[in-house]
Amino acid sequence: MAKQFKDTILADWKKEVFDFKGKVNDALDEIHKCKQQIAALKAELVDESTGGQYIRDNECIILSAPKIIIGNVEKSGELKGGGEIIIRGGKLGIDGVGSGGSINLRANAISQIAVDPGIDGKEAVVYENSSIISQARSILIDSKSPVIDAQKKGTFLSPNATEGITISAEKGITVAATLGNTKKKEAIKVLKDSLNKEKSDLTTSIGNIATAINEDITKFDAILKDQTDLEADDVDLRKTNILAIDELNVRLKTKIPFFYKHMIDYANNVSRLAEVERELANLTSEDSAVDSAKANFDKETTGSKLSLKGEQINVHSVDGDGNWRTNPEAAIDIRGNYVKVHTHEKDEKLAAKGRVDIEARNVKVSTRESNDLTYDENSKIKTGKYPLAANGKITLESKTLNFESVNYEQTDKDKFEEKALAMNSSFNIHTENVTIGTNDSEGKATGKFKVNSKKIKLQSLDVEHKKEMKKDDLGNFLVEKDKSGDMAEDSVAYILSENISVGYKNSEKKSKERVAKMVQIMAEESTKLLNKKMATVGTIGDKKSFVCFKDGKASLGGDKTILSGELTVEGKATIKDKLTGTEIEAKNVTASGTLKGSNLQDGMGTPVQGNANPEKLDEKPEEVDKDKDGNE
Repeated sequence: MAKQFKDTILADWKKEVFDFKGKVNDALDEIHKCKQQIAALKAELVDESTGGQYIRDNECIILSAPKIIIGNVEKSGELKGGGEIIIRGGKLGIDGVGSGGSINLRANAISQIAVDPGIDGKEAVVYENSSIISQARSILIDSKSPVIDAQKKGTFLSPNATEGITISAEKGITVAATLGNTKKKEAIKVLKDSLNKEKSDLTTSIGNIATAINEDITKFDAILKDQTDLEADDVDLRKTNILAIDELNVRLKTKIPFFYKHMIDYANNVSRLAEVERELANLTSEDSAVDSAKANFDKETTGSKLSLKGEQINVHSVDGDGNWRTNPEAAIDIRGNYVKVHTHEKDEKLAAKGRVDIEARNVKVSTRESNDLTYDENSKIKTGKYPLAANGKITLESKTLNFESVNYEQTDKDKFEEKALAMNSSFNIHTENVTIGTNDSEGKATGKFKVNSKKIKLQSLDVEHKKEMKKDDLGNFLVEKDKSGDMAEDSVAYILSENISVGYKNSEKKSKERVAKMVQIMAEESTKLLNKKMATVGTIGDKKSFVCFKDGKASLGGDKTILSGELTVEGKATIKDKLTGTEIEAKNVTASGTLKGSNLQDGMGTPVQGNANPEKLDEKPEEVDKDKDGNE
């Protein structure tokens, strides 16, 4: 009976690698057991193969020479072209010994990934202790963008390392300690798509290799059957077929290396498929975790943190030559939900000499939800998102607040004195409500509010204006003056205080009094001066000239008082001195004394003279002696 492939060691090898294919989705420990069996199988396959050299010592192998070259090279050390060098071990150490020792890695692409590659190099398992440590007195990370010629390619510049850590780039540097949700999901999708494609390719490749292995087995069976037929029981016949048997052995040895290669390729592809399946399972779990965390992602902290620590930290917008960049794109952007700038000691108390300086030709503090704003040369918004509605709140807390537009001059090395107010300087408040209070914690008014200026104007006027920024000769930005319109409808002004002085103040030194030259009150409809006890309008230094309202009584004083226009006196009026008038009209005249007149017409009542009969009042009275002036 002819010997079949299933009766050979080759059948055992095939069973092991094909069984591995069915366990690619098992736990990592089970996959590692399969890989250990495959590793032993590979060793047997290599032992049986005729290609390559294998040198092993169970203790130690030492290569010692002043110069050692390992690679696919000629005897002179020149690279023959291509080739691959793989170094594997539980622990790898490369030492560049001595003060001049060095390690130089050069390649078009260099990758450092802290993962476990597994015994076959096909895995990328991340453990808790995954880390990369670089320690040196000087560390330089440099990313240049060399000019690349189509024919001559590019050349990097020599590194310029200084003591410390230097990170340099001509295009961009991103330092991120962030945990994203949306972008993480996008990255997971991209990687899963790539792995699924690789899985599909591996499945196809494994199927093709399996077909090749089965074809090898069919050929092995045919050769083994021919060999069995030639190895007859008859010794003479076996001697006759000896040359044919040798030819079959040659054919078998020629086919076995292809079988070895197919088996190893099959095992390597299955190993990679197992790693792809492991990574896909992890990504699927992570994808589900991202979906679960999506609802609370914006509310809960991610725990990510970026720290910059140093005695002095500089952030400058400069180019590689140290020039300050002033183009519109040159900027430092700090964004965050909570941004804090403080000068604290270790105990979180404010530093005694702490200071925060913000210096710029134009400073803007805004609570508008603007985004990506750009400005023109006049600091006007050019592009970006800038909502019309203002919101938010700005709070300034300090023992003393100063707002200055003052020019100073340096009179000494460490001495500066105020020179003058900045030309055309102004302080503008444009808001719906303005409240200035000096109330204590109990709500009682205290402190002082003082406004001192050459011109003070309080108004409730509608204005015709178009707010625009204009630059003066010194480069300062000014708001164009508004054109005043009519009185604001239903506008009201209140001044409430226990004591109010307008245009007058009693100085502590009586010899120095501050008096206004003119106080003018104008109203179209009415002016009211109201007081519960007493109101006095007078001339300073002249107690005789006044108008006084006290206890429901009014007093008008002065050497000469003139009332112009029509005068109406309601109620009883008493004149204690002489009254002179051009024409006096009265319905009734009562005189307690003598009624005098140069022309008293008939019908007027006169006092009875002597023994005159009262019943004869219509008679002409006796003549009264008069002096030369006509007085009685």
